[in-house]
Amino acid sequence: MNKNLRYLGRRSFLGACAGSAMLAYWARSSVSRAAGAAAPRRLVMMHRPNGSISEDWLRGGQRGPILEPFAGVWAHAVALKGVNVKPNGTTANGHEGGLLTTMTGAKLGPTFRTEDDYRSTAESLDQKLLKQSAILNTAPIQSLQLGAHGEQDGGNETPNCTMSYSGPDTPLYPNLSPDQVFSRLFANIMPGGTTDPNMAELAKARARRKSVLDFVSSDLGTVRSKFPVSFKDDLDIHEAAIRELEMSLDATGSSQASCTRPTIQAGAKAGGDYLNAAKVGALQLQLLTAALACDLTRVVTFMWATGASSLSFAPLGANNHHSTSHANVRNVLSAIDLWYSQQTAPFIQKLVDTPDVGGGKLIDNTLVWYMSEVAEGWNHSFTDYPYLFFGGDGVGLTQRGRMLDVTGQGKLSTDVWSTLAPMFGGALTDFTSDHSTPIAGLFST
Repeated sequence: MNKNLRYLGRRSFLGACAGSAMLAYWARSSVSRAAGAAAPRRLVMMHRPNGSISEDWLRGGQRGPILEPFAGVWAHAVALKGVNVKPNGTTANGHEGGLLTTMTGAKLGPTFRTEDDYRSTAESLDQKLLKQSAILNTAPIQSLQLGAHGEQDGGNETPNCTMSYSGPDTPLYPNLSPDQVFSRLFANIMPGGTTDPNMAELAKARARRKSVLDFVSSDLGTVRSKFPVSFKDDLDIHEAAIRELEMSLDATGSSQASCTRPTIQAGAKAGGDYLNAAKVGALQLQLLTAALACDLTRVVTFMWATGASSLSFAPLGANNHHSTSHANVRNVLSAIDLWYSQQTAPFIQKLVDTPDVGGGKLIDNTLVWYMSEVAEGWNHSFTDYPYLFFGGDGVGLTQRGRMLDVTGQGKLSTDVWSTLAPMFGGALTDFTSDHSTPIAGLFST
């Protein structure tokens, strides 16, 4: 074991321990909700890169052309205008500082590979809220990190390539492989529901995996007694992964309803141009929708692409999205952000259409925060971020189909977090980056 292990994160640790086959073997679970149970609440953060074009995002307090693909789901939306981000106390930084500050609410740490490759100094706020909230942390898979394209212009830097951190300098990188995500979530959910043969086979599989986990837990205890204190953080990551897997084995109760396993096209791999990103992203969002419906997880981050993404949109006039953003070719950049809206809208529509436990639809109890790492890419603007929320009454988004303008009130991304945390039974207040007060009028309790 060495210090580099801490950069793998929890999901990568699971794969590194025994390869993708063992990851699937351990993490397969058949999880369902008891009939009549109340619907869980969920938090999903969705990122698309390189900011937006302000005049096409909102116009006169209404959705602009970039947001027009959301017309069919606008009754579930709130556009939040006038929020800024302040990395290390200033609205001047790069893509990396914007995403890291938004997600951690903490001061930027020292840099690593480049002058912008900041280390995180805290766990991300999604993970912090997850620890606090019994509403969120009782799902078998504590959180999911997903992505559709992973290539940053100029070479990948940690704060551009991940949204979640399990602790300081401990990124949880998104999984870019739909096949691996499927295996983790659904490979052991059996068609046919809770028949006696299915339940007998499930019991055998759980016993086999439990025996493996017992061995790993025992082995970890031996390792702790032999390794120096400096390896504590790495061992804590290992132990957290084992706890998550144990929860996934024990989450099903005696009264179960069947969980439908999705069917996806196998073999999709991240990379290439926008057409392949659309393909991979659609598969990931299909899996995510099914995971939410099965209550396999309640906290999710999804990245269409990295911050400062180099994704190619040649037919739209951009061979490299990031470099085009700095050229400030506004009509091309507007067309690209419109494309991201077009890819995201079907996922929101699926949440609107998919039944939830206890009646209603998934959207009623799911809060989706649609964001970017900068407000506009050409000048790395950190003022007036293009934030959009989707959700329903169950997560406090009771007044929808509107824009909420807080321009001039000094509101920051940290204030968004302090506002949404109570919707999940938590409290986020002790930020080390700038913050003010919760945003009045965004949610209703």
